Amino acid sequence: MLWTPLGVENAESGDSSNANWIDPFASKDSDPPAGDGTVRWEHIPEHTTTQGAVVWEPVTPEDYNLTTTVPTRVPKPPAPALESMNRSIAFSDGRVGPDIGFLVPPGFRWTPDYILDSSVRGWSRRAAEDEFLAWNGGDAVGQFYLQPFHGEHWSFGANLGIRSLYQGNEFAGGVTRIGEGISAGFRFDYSLSETIGIAIGAEQLVHFDNMTDTGRDIYLVASKGWWLGREAGNFPLLTATAGIGTGYLGRNPYLQFGCSNIVDAGIAQEGNPVFYPLCWGPIASGSIVLSPKLSIFSEFNNFAFVTGASVAPFERLPLRATWGVTLAQDFGGGTEDFRFEPDKTRWFFRVSLGL
Repeated sequence: MLWTPLGVENAESGDSSNANWIDPFASKDSDPPAGDGTVRWEHIPEHTTTQGAVVWEPVTPEDYNLTTTVPTRVPKPPAPALESMNRSIAFSDGRVGPDIGFLVPPGFRWTPDYILDSSVRGWSRRAAEDEFLAWNGGDAVGQFYLQPFHGEHWSFGANLGIRSLYQGNEFAGGVTRIGEGISAGFRFDYSLSETIGIAIGAEQLVHFDNMTDTGRDIYLVASKGWWLGREAGNFPLLTATAGIGTGYLGRNPYLQFGCSNIVDAGIAQEGNPVFYPLCWGPIASGSIVLSPKLSIFSEFNNFAFVTGASVAPFERLPLRATWGVTLAQDFGGGTEDFRFEPDKTRWFFRVSLGL
């Protein structure tokens, strides 16, 4: 029960006798009128949940998918292993990049993603009075590489060389018939780590006629790569190759060793085959691969100092194009000094396509 005043005048006079008891739980019929100034008590029912209220319900771990509700950090994939294809850099993620050398082969394991590569390489010939960019009766050769056998860390294959690719009078070099100067060789390589490899092989090793004069090039090389970006796998990529070779890779008379007269070196003097003993010599190359599509390189192939640039314009088509110039060369065919002669500087090219 609560005390309730029955009027303002009674409250001012302080007459408590006029106070009245009111039962808040009494029936409505006993409630005093609302307009007479009295305080009226009403019964408030229990609170009930409205339609817009938030209702919490217990759930179990099986009721939701953690992969969609809990953010996770995806780990960055490791850097691709360095591989090769002919004179080009390749990667274990299936990409084939630009060339990292001209004559010096890389030591990285041949990529298992492409077992066949075709290549045309050539160089201009230039006398002192000739224009630098002219072809000047230059020569080109074709090479085909088949590398079908692959293990976890190694590969093995063969190659075929063709000295003459053109016959006719329209262009220089057409006096030899197509298919002349066929030769064969091999290549075995092994990956020592993700960035180191070694290779032993030969090009134009076995001659099927007496017209091959592009060098009996046997080689043993090792290659190493360094990622120069902030993390492994980020370009630019620096590569270096060093080793020994024969034929055109062992032509410099001041650096030769281990010479043998049992078989000739298979090289030419001014376009004419001349017998030279098969000698070994040092070879080396270095490159900066600026991206998967562009590189610049320099090499000492024992026959010349050269520098060039190479592009691989397509993401998944292993087409590469290379162009460069000689900086110094043994112009005397092994009988004169190895020197730089600006008026005899030549240019070279290579175009390769893998399958």
